[in-house]
Amino acid sequence: MMETVNLEELVYRTGLYLPIEVDRYVGLPENTTVRWGSPLDQTQPIVTRLNRPRRSPSIPFVGIAEATMLKAFRKTGLSMQRIRPAVQALRQKLNDDHALLSERLYTDGAEILYEYAEHADGEAMKLVVARNGQTVMTEVIESYLQRISFFDECRTPKEIDLTLRYGGVHVSVNPQVNGGVPTLKDSGLAVGTLMGFLEAGETYASVAAEYGLDPGLVEQLAMCA
Repeated sequence: MMETVNLEELVYRTGLYLPIEVDRYVGLPENTTVRWGSPLDQTQPIVTRLNRPRRSPSIPFVGIAEATMLKAFRKTGLSMQRIRPAVQALRQKLNDDHALLSERLYTDGAEILYEYAEHADGEAMKLVVARNGQTVMTEVIESYLQRISFFDECRTPKEIDLTLRYGGVHVSVNPQVNGGVPTLKDSGLAVGTLMGFLEAGETYASVAAEYGLDPGLVEQLAMCA
């Protein structure tokens, strides 16, 4: 029981990231997480954000997982202005405050979003360019949801695969590893550690030699970090 409590505390109630860090790690435009993590018109935020002092980490691990899924919404063509009400509709239909992480998201959840996009405010929004739009949207959402692994005993996010974000380098974030910062899956090295040496003037080759890495991998990380 204690392990479950600690897990919930770590994933849901521990601030790990600044909003700007979530933007950078997930690959979102700057200030996106600030907007998504703020209430609007008496509606709840669509990214979990804790009440923390200014400049203190306020986004828990569940928040970066939600931001990952929200990026999938943008990939389907759903506009920034439509994402917030779409998430609210999804939460109500699935009766789940963390509906963005639900397995139902790419089944009936995807259908809900498609219907919302077609009929919200009486407008026919351009959700996707393909004719079989609903199928495409389901595939996009499923591909993003599969990047998040969960603890088997509950639907609590455990790790997020950021390989595509880092140009094919195997990088992930895990709240139990390096405080949740992007980490090389094969070596356990924090990406920020490598970038720190580069910012101090070290070369790709010297950093790679220090940690037994391929210089091309270090260069790829530097291009994407």
